[in-house]
Amino acid sequence: MSAHWLLPTRLAATTLAAVVMCACTSDPERQHPTSTSTAPAAPAKGDRPECADIVGRFSRALSKVRSEPPVERLAEIRAAAVEAGEDPAGCIAERLDTMVIEQRRRLVRLSLDGQEAAPAAIYECPELGPNFRCAGARADDTAHLGELTSGSAVSDSGTVRMEIAADYKPTATTFYLLKTPGGSLEVAELPLKLTPPLYAVVVIVKEDDGGHVKYVWLLRAR
Repeated sequence: MSAHWLLPTRLAATTLAAVVMCACTSDPERQHPTSTSTAPAAPAKGDRPECADIVGRFSRALSKVRSEPPVERLAEIRAAAVEAGEDPAGCIAERLDTMVIEQRRRLVRLSLDGQEAAPAAIYECPELGPNFRCAGARADDTAHLGELTSGSAVSDSGTVRMEIAADYKPTATTFYLLKTPGGSLEVAELPLKLTPPLYAVVVIVKEDDGGHVKYVWLLRAR
């Protein structure tokens, strides 16, 4: 297991508006049922006949992924996607996204009184838009995440700490608190003593290539 270290907390106070963008994901299209039968759901993208070649190339490239530390493993997964070739039909997009997010969870971790809390969402984007909106392949739905999950229950005596994988060295990492679902983001320092009501912890990571990663954890007082 990789060593972890507590991130520094050199942050200046600022106030920013919360994200107000809704991500809408449709279910696979289905035919309308008749009085006697219901048609099966459309096949997943990776199962379509036209996806066979790139899915095969991606699977073969993934067989070369050997590293365990998340930094190296993430790089190898991305290299496998490049080796598989262009994917205009999105045949491997969902599978790749799942694998990338799995490693992202290992790079930056949040704990409540020593117990790890899973992020509600992780977004990647080349640059940040207004109100820290991370406009990437997945729509940033920070403002509405609380409608989808209740988040982790915490007390006002809880202590929040953030850890980062020892070999992960982003250009910058900034921590914010979102006090209410419709409130403003406030810069915070860690470790942090929770004071309810607390809605979310948002971490913005800027990487060496200039891209950004946005982590969101939902926390609620008991």
